[in-house]
Amino acid sequence: MDKAREVARNSRAGEAQDAEQSKLMRFTTSCHQIYLRLLDELFYRKGWCVPSYETVMRWTGLSRGTVHNAIKALRAIGLLDWKRRYVYSQSKEHGARSEQTSNLYRAEMPKWLAKLIGIDAPLPDDAVSHREAALEDHALMLASAGKVERRRLMPSEPETRAALIAAATRADQRLAVEAGSREFNGWIEPHMISIFDKMEKRSCPSRATRQP
Repeated sequence: MDKAREVARNSRAGEAQDAEQSKLMRFTTSCHQIYLRLLDELFYRKGWCVPSYETVMRWTGLSRGTVHNAIKALRAIGLLDWKRRYVYSQSKEHGARSEQTSNLYRAEMPKWLAKLIGIDAPLPDDAVSHREAALEDHALMLASAGKVERRRLMPSEPETRAALIAAATRADQRLAVEAGSREFNGWIEPHMISIFDKMEKRSCPSRATRQP
């Protein structure tokens, strides 16, 4: 917020701003308020959250138009990204239809902004993201198999097994959040749907990857 105000002051004084600094001028007080609230939710929800505009309005007391503009500004700056979520239905009268229900939000920190404000922030790594996504897909595949088949397919290396359990936990939490957002208008904590049972989790604990 302080850097955004500084850039705006310099711009008003006639100082030339590059394209990236010009983006930061869009970071308003409303952006700041909304972003802090979303960060709280993202931290609690392990990286993803799915609030509707009405929920964000209730959190902040801001109008729908202000929320809409602020979220667009946060995405333009590079601090926020989202995926659109849809519900699909089919009927004899209308055929297959899709309707957007909400957005799945994720916080980000662009490298140029981290450098500009002088922080050493963990930056999203495409390779890490792809690996995590692949592990989640693997975990969901194992979850669809029977217990006997699942035990046969589980890797024998402790670190790989622990990574799959961690990926299953992430997928479990994400799916529970998505299910909760579909079932409730208010933000109510959904019940978890375990991908692996307790015995399987004990057989390959996540602490196997910890350093002594």
